[in-house]
Amino acid sequence: MKIINLAGKERFETKDVDFKVNGTPLIKVTHVGVCGSDMAIWKDGDNWKGIVLGHEFTGVVEQPDKDGKFNVGDRVVVYT
Repeated sequence: MKIINLAGKERFETKDVDFKVNGTPLIKVTHVGVCGSDMAIWKDGDNWKGIVLGHEFTGVVEQPDKDGKFNVGDRVVVYT
């Protein structure tokens, strides 16, 4: 999986990482919102290196959860 994380003040970097789903649905992200707190963290990036911004997003379920609440193809909105 590709991620874009904060590499420093106003700098991002792209990385390939392994990602394991532990009973939660796997979501293919289609759109990400950028909020005010994301912008503040981006501006002060040296104190936040390594985090992934964009905690408000939409996507499509690619792998269902263990409880069966979500199915492949479900469109979802996530806020964490």
